[in-house]
Amino acid sequence: NAAAIALRETLLPITYFLCFLGFVECVARSRGDGESIIMFFISIACIVILAANYPTALRLLRDGINGMMDTHNAHVNNIFYQILNANLTNEPSMWDVGNYILYGIIKLLQGIGKVGIIIIELLQTVSLLALVGISPLLIGMLATSWTRAAGVRFLMTSLIICMWTIGIAIVDLVLF
Repeated sequence: NAAAIALRETLLPITYFLCFLGFVECVARSRGDGESIIMFFISIACIVILAANYPTALRLLRDGINGMMDTHNAHVNNIFYQILNANLTNEPSMWDVGNYILYGIIKLLQGIGKVGIIIIELLQTVSLLALVGISPLLIGMLATSWTRAAGVRFLMTSLIICMWTIGIAIVDLVLF
């Protein structure tokens, strides 16, 4: 976490430089149209505010989505997690080989599912830290017309990574 914040603080001046370049581009293209210059100035202000508060906003978004899903899971019979955490209390008898195999397969699949959830949560955390680290550069790209697509793609990627929890809930709805 500290490394991502340190990288972010190092790259933050690049955001302001890209905003300056975007403002110069807007002034050059507007040919004296005051309204477009003011609108672009407002958009530059929004970009600077987003760049300054991106880690907090991302954390709030992630916590909000996770809180919403926890509330949903508490009220709904979440079959996916029930299957992952089910205890098989009636072990088969010693002479019933077929049930032993079935019991072993079920336990194996439960273990794979639990490991999969842990890996998804770990990848989400690492991805969010990487996004925080490079956020000033990519948010600054929103300011210029020739790099705006990369900035928009970055914001969409941030939103999508925060919504992985909703993807797990959709799996629960579709499969069961």
